[in-house]
Amino acid sequence: DYRGAMGLESAFDRELRGQAGARSILVNSAGYRHRQGEEVIAEAQPGLNLITTLDLDLQVAVEQSLSFVRGDERGAVVVMDPTNGDILAMASAPDFDPTEFIDGVSAQRWTNFFLAEPATPMINRATYGQYAPGSTFKIIDAIALLENGLDPDAPFTVEADPTTPGKGRYMLGRRAIRDTAPPGEYDLRRAFIRSSNSYFIDYGLRLGWERILAMGSAFGLGQRTGIRLNEEKAGDFPTPDQVRERGWTSGNLANVTIGQAITLTPLHLAV
Repeated sequence: DYRGAMGLESAFDRELRGQAGARSILVNSAGYRHRQGEEVIAEAQPGLNLITTLDLDLQVAVEQSLSFVRGDERGAVVVMDPTNGDILAMASAPDFDPTEFIDGVSAQRWTNFFLAEPATPMINRATYGQYAPGSTFKIIDAIALLENGLDPDAPFTVEADPTTPGKGRYMLGRRAIRDTAPPGEYDLRRAFIRSSNSYFIDYGLRLGWERILAMGSAFGLGQRTGIRLNEEKAGDFPTPDQVRERGWTSGNLANVTIGQAITLTPLHLAV
């Protein structure tokens, strides 16, 4: 029999499979069947239908977009309905044709394509790939700051980076952290629009580990989202205890505030 091995076919195998029937068949020594010797022992029960929330046109568009991935490029797309969390489209690239497995895959094909780095097409990068979120994490920073009393109009000065004209920097002790935003005066709105590393590092350090991690945890970071797929990772978003166990300092917190030193899945970011 066939069994679901990945994705929805694996997660819902029991519901989709139904129950096999059974029939007793009487044959003679030559293998001929006797019609009068047939008896149905158990009727087959069809499996349930599985209705997804996917928008077919959107799913096709997403897969077509990712079909341009070439060479060592990789990618993933997750599209959600923000009103209820429905997954409208999800795709990962490079991908593969599951019908290849019907007749079996050769050892050479398995080694040179399905297991080959960096493509590894059998990994669903949307739910299993773990990546540094980068500046998208500043959404968490901003909400944590506002929840803890930040005046969004308070001015903050980003100093110039003497090594990179037109860009700012943040000095953490002797360590210079480059800013993609230019030097000048910022409030929360401008810092968010220009994605200022200096602004969010400075205010994030004032906020501290506990509050930053609490806000990330409230958004489900470091946990599985609950989507019913076996191929899902929780990412690496530490608890306060883990921060202490790792011996992380203010330098690590500066990294976290700009989405480094932690990992999330594309699904986490969409959520």
